Amino acid sequence: MQPTRVAKPRPNYFYDYRASVSEKFIRRGLYVCCRSLPAAILLAIAASLTLELGNLLRTGELIRLWSVASQTDLTFNLVTVVLCSSVLLAALLSFFLLQTRPVYLVDFSCYKPPDSWKWPRQWHSHCTVACKKFTPESIDFQGKILARSGLGDDTYLPPGLAQQPPAISMSDARWEFEQVCFTAVRDVLAKTGVHPRQIGCVIVNCSLFNPTPSLSAMVMNHFKMSSNVINYNLGAWAAQ
Repeated sequence: MQPTRVAKPRPNYFYDYRASVSEKFIRRGLYVCCRSLPAAILLAIAASLTLELGNLLRTGELIRLWSVASQTDLTFNLVTVVLCSSVLLAALLSFFLLQTRPVYLVDFSCYKPPDSWKWPRQWHSHCTVACKKFTPESIDFQGKILARSGLGDDTYLPPGLAQQPPAISMSDARWEFEQVCFTAVRDVLAKTGVHPRQIGCVIVNCSLFNPTPSLSAMVMNHFKMSSNVINYNLGAWAAQ
């Protein structure tokens, strides 16, 4: 006689939706539901009142109530209450349905340079000495700042700075901007599914490189955005 097998109780747990649905979309869905909840409640109340008034009108109760009110001193009060309630309900619906909703952050993208752009810390002293532009005191000061800055061997710098002499021309700076900014913009457009023609405002922040035409104009022209896009190009040290 074989022993009976005892069934193991299944653990009582909730399904982990994070395994199939991105947590980002769950938060976004909850945010949309919370933002639309007051308007949905007001719409439900308005629909309920409309159905109730239609029912009273179909059964004749509304006409009888109005005739009774017209024969008494309640006429003015009844009309006032109905009108004030309708105006208040319409104002609340307009406020929740027509207000502009602020958008703080839809998505973002950071540029990841290739490994050839990595700048080990031991290269710093070698390059600063080889360029013959700094005094020994200045090189020593830069070494102290580098040691306290938290920059490691995985820090990225443009490849032109590793050349001798360093490539610091306008064309090199423009190429660096195109590599960094265009790639990041292309990635964030692919993530969000937004077409460049749908963008209404472009803001570019760069502290040192400020060519003419501006960097924001370069982004608009490269991605074929509309000509009426509002664009701002922030520069100088205040842009950091």
